[in-house]
Amino acid sequence: MKEYDIVVIGAGNAGFSAAVALAQQGRKVLVLEQHNLPGGCASSFARGRFEYDVSLHSMDYFNVFKPIFTDAMGLKAKFPGMPHEMDFITLKEGKKTRDFYHFDNLADEVEAAHPGCGESCREMMKIYFDMNLGFTRVLMARGPEEIGAIMQEHPYLAKYGQYTIEQLYDELNVPEYTRCVLNNFWWYMGLKPLDGQAAVYSLVGGGEYFNIQSYPERTAHGYLAEMETVIRKNGGDIWYNTAAEKINVKDGHIESVETSQGDTIWTNFVLCNCDPRRVIGKMLQGATVPEQIIKSEETAEENFSFFLIYLGMDVPAKELGVLTHHTFIHEDTDINKVFDEYGSFDGVKTIGILCPNYTVPDFSPEGTCVLAISVPVHGRILENLNQREYVRKKHEFEKDIIRRIEEYMEIDLESHIEEIESATPATLNRYAGTYNGGLGNDLNGPDVVQRLAIGEQLNHMVPGLFFHGQYAGSIGYRNLVSGYGFGMQIAQQMKEVK
Repeated sequence: MKEYDIVVIGAGNAGFSAAVALAQQGRKVLVLEQHNLPGGCASSFARGRFEYDVSLHSMDYFNVFKPIFTDAMGLKAKFPGMPHEMDFITLKEGKKTRDFYHFDNLADEVEAAHPGCGESCREMMKIYFDMNLGFTRVLMARGPEEIGAIMQEHPYLAKYGQYTIEQLYDELNVPEYTRCVLNNFWWYMGLKPLDGQAAVYSLVGGGEYFNIQSYPERTAHGYLAEMETVIRKNGGDIWYNTAAEKINVKDGHIESVETSQGDTIWTNFVLCNCDPRRVIGKMLQGATVPEQIIKSEETAEENFSFFLIYLGMDVPAKELGVLTHHTFIHEDTDINKVFDEYGSFDGVKTIGILCPNYTVPDFSPEGTCVLAISVPVHGRILENLNQREYVRKKHEFEKDIIRRIEEYMEIDLESHIEEIESATPATLNRYAGTYNGGLGNDLNGPDVVQRLAIGEQLNHMVPGLFFHGQYAGSIGYRNLVSGYGFGMQIAQQMKEVK
């Protein structure tokens, strides 16, 4: 039997960055990863001469967080800024409009293209900006008094913080087209767009418009390889192809972790970078879980996911007619209608086309480009099909989405596809072990305050048991920062316990 100060379950962004911090603080850390490489959904894969990032996340505030990467973690990874613009295509009652918007001048450009829509866009950007700054501070506040002071400094957060997006838009008489523009990143919410809490959307959706977004220069594997080196140099271990199966609790304290390889690891601390429902329902042995947490986890719905198509093209993006990093297609400006029909292959769609070559020119071989297409779908959209029917439906959907893009953008993709791969919700669920096939962020619902409170309870449910990552309200590349900070906090707590 082996003994470690702490076991980190899951080598995703949050788990790996926390392990870096813990190892640097002298803790004997073991990372358990069920797959043969780190990253979780923030990983990358190769097809032919192309490499693709599975995750389509970006990181905001990278210039602010850069010292954590370079000085604290000692990484050389670069995150260049994306073009702050988008190619925006909408359809309404058979009429197509295509506009190119620069985020720094969004309201004026919206008004020029769609008179009567710009002023409300300007007002909403001002509100979202205030909410973004204020809510970020609230999440890091150390008590009610500090939260009260923050609210006084951010009047829009104080006034509209509890509003749903729809309530806020209705109160300010925001036109439908402006709502579509502002809700462009609704798929980050994981729930019906206008039902989401406005303050939360200011962070995970609206914030895209006023924060410069960055993208990893060498794909996810570039910085993950560096982090692995840092962990090992500081005495940490990483076991790949090894899943944590049981977390054993005795007399109210963690005693050990059992793995899929038959090992028992003695430890008093465990950091879970995985779905709490898996931990509570299957892994945790000998602990009493509060009834509120059990009910919350049993009733939680997380069926929002994506159908992802990765294309390696034999010509540059401009030659194809793809004009920038972000292209969005909304087959109806009523985003709620899009959401209502996202469970059907035939329903109206929101389609995102990302071309990382506009941020990292040499992302693919010279004279080529990579396109990553994402379509929000229900997590169980291909459920209960035999293998033959599953493959047939998958390829039909691929062709249909490519056809729609060609029609709306008036370009030819089919003739220039050198490599193609796709991932369905079932693919993502098998790989990441998500709940009910979904990838939506638990914290993006109207009950965000309750979910945060439950997250706090989980981190105090059993002494030495911690949760981080998506469940803690941090997603994608942001986990690299929050995970490191959380690892430092845990290291301090471990020191105090000793």
